[in-house]
Amino acid sequence: MTQILSPIETYHTNARHRNVTPTPFHIHKCSSVSTEIFGPEEEKREVRVSVKENMEANRGQGGIQQLLAAEQEAQHIVNSARNAKMARLKQAKEEAEKEIAEYRAQVEKEFQRKLAESSGDSGANVKRLEQETDAKIQHLKNEAARISDDVVQMLLKHVTTVKN
Repeated sequence: MTQILSPIETYHTNARHRNVTPTPFHIHKCSSVSTEIFGPEEEKREVRVSVKENMEANRGQGGIQQLLAAEQEAQHIVNSARNAKMARLKQAKEEAEKEIAEYRAQVEKEFQRKLAESSGDSGANVKRLEQETDAKIQHLKNEAARISDDVVQMLLKHVTTVKN
């Protein structure tokens, strides 16, 4: 994560690298101080604070006030970028959920169509099986009717015949 430095911190960091003690005198000599901010769009934003040539009239206080104002402005920019990022993420999530719902509906519709096709075949199979069963039952009834007289005669003969 990139560290965001305030204009005052940037100035003091730059002064340390130049082996110079940061003093109001050095602030008077600076023509501008800048802070770099990296937003969520990965684009570089730069906030510049112009330090007036005539800081002696403000006795250094105006420059510090300007730096503090620039720091607040930079913080507002960072906050607005963060809010914009959150809004984009929320919108992307909503769009993704919408696409998922549409895909689910499409898959469900395809499933129902295939189920209807296969159950239609199943209905035909059920009818065919019922017809075959009815034909077999009718055949058994015809056979039973044809031989029922012979079976009754045979049973009567065995029941009425006495063996010694």
